[in-house]
Amino acid sequence: MVQEISDDEAVGRVRSGDTRSYEVLVARYHRPLHRVAQRLLRSEAEADDVVQAAHLLALTHIQQCGGSGYFRWMYSILLNQARTEMRKIKRLTNIEESCTGWLSSPIRNPEQQAVDQEVTHIPQHAGEALPPDYQPAFRLRAMQDLTTAETGSGWA
Repeated sequence: MVQEISDDEAVGRVRSGDTRSYEVLVARYHRPLHRVAQRLLRSEAEADDVVQAAHLLALTHIQQCGGSGYFRWMYSILLNQARTEMRKIKRLTNIEESCTGWLSSPIRNPEQQAVDQEVTHIPQHAGEALPPDYQPAFRLRAMQDLTTAETGSGWA
């Protein structure tokens, strides 16, 4: 059935509610679109995800397709999906690199030192906000990292 109908006819059928006709377009263009996505993303799994997302987006917005330019329209959807994925990958890589560098660095810059100092003061400030009767138990449990049983025995 892939070669039997044109892109225009398949798009027209999908627009009129015959979503099964979209299979013709998927069968016809999935491989070339996947090759493009794989070249851009350099990952089989990410290419699979991007092509699938592009097909879904095209199907849900088929009314916007210009008709005779289905492949060109689908190609632009794929490129946009791939660009979005590449930005996301780059952003995640940058975050991982900055976190790894920050966590593994033995030399702490002033900002990191301030964060470290603030983090160590949070439990102290929280304990001070408690009623006086609860402060000793909080210090044993949260500040000295004792278990509940140890805190109970230290309290008695």
